[in-house]
Amino acid sequence: ENENRNTLARELDLFPGEDEPALLPPLQDNIKCGNSLIASDFSLVPDDLVRVRAFDWPVQFDAIMRGGGFDAVVGNPPYVRIQTMQGSDPEAVEYLGKAYASSAKGNYDIYVCFVERSLRLLNSVGLSGFILPHKFTNSEYGQPLRTLIADGAHLSELVHFGASQVFEDATTYTCLLFLGKARQKSFRFVRPSDHGAWIASKAAEEARGNIECVTSMAWNFSVGPGAALTDRLKALTPRLGDVADIFVGLQTSADDVFVLEMVAAGRGALRLKSKVLGEEIELEREFLHPLVSGTDIQGYDALGNRQFILFPYAVAAEKASLVSFAEIRRRCPKTAKYLEANRTRLESRENGKFRDAEWYRFGRSQNLGIQERTKLCVPRLVDRLCAAYDAKGATYLDNVDVGGVTLKPNAVKHDLRYLLGLLNSRLIGWFFPSVSAPFRGGWMSANRQFLSLVPFRQIDFDAKPDRARHDRLVALVDKMLALTPKLRAATVDSERATLQNAVAATDRAIDALVYELYALTPEEIALVEGAGTAAPAPEAV
Repeated sequence: ENENRNTLARELDLFPGEDEPALLPPLQDNIKCGNSLIASDFSLVPDDLVRVRAFDWPVQFDAIMRGGGFDAVVGNPPYVRIQTMQGSDPEAVEYLGKAYASSAKGNYDIYVCFVERSLRLLNSVGLSGFILPHKFTNSEYGQPLRTLIADGAHLSELVHFGASQVFEDATTYTCLLFLGKARQKSFRFVRPSDHGAWIASKAAEEARGNIECVTSMAWNFSVGPGAALTDRLKALTPRLGDVADIFVGLQTSADDVFVLEMVAAGRGALRLKSKVLGEEIELEREFLHPLVSGTDIQGYDALGNRQFILFPYAVAAEKASLVSFAEIRRRCPKTAKYLEANRTRLESRENGKFRDAEWYRFGRSQNLGIQERTKLCVPRLVDRLCAAYDAKGATYLDNVDVGGVTLKPNAVKHDLRYLLGLLNSRLIGWFFPSVSAPFRGGWMSANRQFLSLVPFRQIDFDAKPDRARHDRLVALVDKMLALTPKLRAATVDSERATLQNAVAATDRAIDALVYELYALTPEEIALVEGAGTAAPAPEAV
C-alpha cells in the first residue's frame, strides 16, 4: 500500500536492462468497506446513509453482479442479538425486518441476515462458507433461515461443533455452514468430538443425508452407531409437546426480594434469609410457598423446602389476583413491613414501570395461577435428563432454571408417574442429547422447545397388555419415589446398602419396561446400555 517509484527504487535497480516490474495494483476495486446488509434505500437523508455506511453491491461490484454474482462468499459474520441494536439503532432494526426474510421471527441474531445476503450474492454455481453460531439450527428465530435454505435445497455441508469451543477468548457454540446456490441433491453432516483433533486429522463422525431431510423444522441430524435408533425414535408420534403442557415458573423481576432462603420453621411463621437485606427475617406463612430450582431436582427424590417465594396473590380456579396491600397488612403485618422496606427497590424495576398502587406485584403475570398443579419438575439445564414429582402441587417453580410438565386432556388417562418413569429412564436419557442444544461442560438445554421433541409412548388402554405395562411402570415409579428419600436419609451402612441395592434393581426394571414399551431390539438395548447414560443412584447424606 502507498508504494511509489521512490520506495521501490532498490527493487527496480535489481532489473537493469529489463522491463521494470509493475507496481502493486490499486486495491480500491477489490477491497470495499461498508455495511453488507444495508443499502442506500435505507434513507433519503445523506447523514443517515453515512452513519450506517450504506453499501450497494450492484454499484460497488458492478461487473461481478451483472455477471451473475460471486463464485464464493466466505466469512465470520457478526454475532449480534437484535435486542442489542434496538436501543442504539432502531431504524436499522426496522430496515432489516423488512429487507430480510430470515429476520421474521423472535429476537434473532443478525448473522442470519448475513447468511441470506450471501445466498443473494452468489452466482448460479456459487458456494458460501461461514462460521457462525449453530443456534439457528434448532431455535425458533432460526426457522425462517432454515425455511429459506430448505426451500432452495441450498445445504451442502454442516460441521457441528456442539459444545466444543472454537474461539479462545469467547464462549460461543459454533458450526461451519456451507451452502450452494444451485439445488443440492444431498448434504454432508459432520460432528467432530474435538475440533482441534478434527482440524489436524479431519477424523469425525459424519453422514450424508438426502436433501429432503432438510426442512424448516429443527435440524437434529444423527451420526454414529446410534443414528438409526435415534432417527426411529425421532419419527415416533405423538411427541411430548403434543400431549403435555410444558410451562415455566414465576418471574418476579426482583428475586432478591421475593425469593428467600429457609433458616428455621416456627408455628405460624418462618425464619428466612433475605438476599436484598443481607439478614434474617421472620415472615408469616400465609403468602410463602416452597420454591424449587433446578439444583433441587434429583430424579425420584423429594423436592424439599430449601427456599421460599413470597407470593402476594390469591388463586382460585387457576386464576391469580393480587391481594390488596391493605389486606396483606391486616393479615400479615410482618410481610407488609418487609415489602414496604423494599418498596423503592420494587418500584424502580424496569425504569419505574411499577410506580403505581400495585408496586409489589411480580414482573410478569404468566403462569401465576397454575403453580399448584400436580406436576413434574424438570431442570432447564441438565447433564442428563431427569424429572421430579410434585404430587400435591405444593411447590412453585423458579422461572430461571426449572419448568413444569402436566398432561393435556388428550392424554389424561395416563398417570403422570408413567411419564416420570419415561423421562427418568436410561433410554430417554440416551436419546435426549440428539434433540437438545449443547453447552460446554456436558450440559444441555431442557426447556419446552426441546422437551417437546421427546417421543411419548402412548398407551392403548383398550388393550390389556398395554394397560398392564402402564400400571406396572407406575407401580415401579411409586417404589422409586418411596425408596429414594429413604436412601438419602440413611446413615447406617447396612441399611444404606440394602436401599442402594433396591434402588438399582428397581431402576433396572424401569429401564427394561421402557425398552419393551418402545420395542427396542436386543442390539438397540446393547447400544443404549453401552453408552454409559444410566442415572446415578442417589447416595446417603
